[in-house]
Amino acid sequence: MLVKKFFIGMVWAMPKDRKQYFRDYYSRNRDTKLRYQNEYYRKTKEFAKESLELLELFEPEIYAKKRKAYKDYQAAYRKKIREKRKNESK
Repeated sequence: MLVKKFFIGMVWAMPKDRKQYFRDYYSRNRDTKLRYQNEYYRKTKEFAKESLELLELFEPEIYAKKRKAYKDYQAAYRKKIREKRKNESK
């Protein structure tokens, strides 16, 4: 019984034009959301950079392995993209 009353209350509170409601909601909160995302990405980037610096300082062998794996991955990715572009241009 409680679930039924809750559901009816939710439906009653929702506006008729749901698409417009959500479009307005996201446009109203866009600046706050972007500010939060930028701050989050900045903090995450700093944390990753500091972690790598510590790893390089305390565990140089592990750091070298991670660095090599990353460079190999990047080289393979670039090669794959070049091949894809070459095939698309034909």
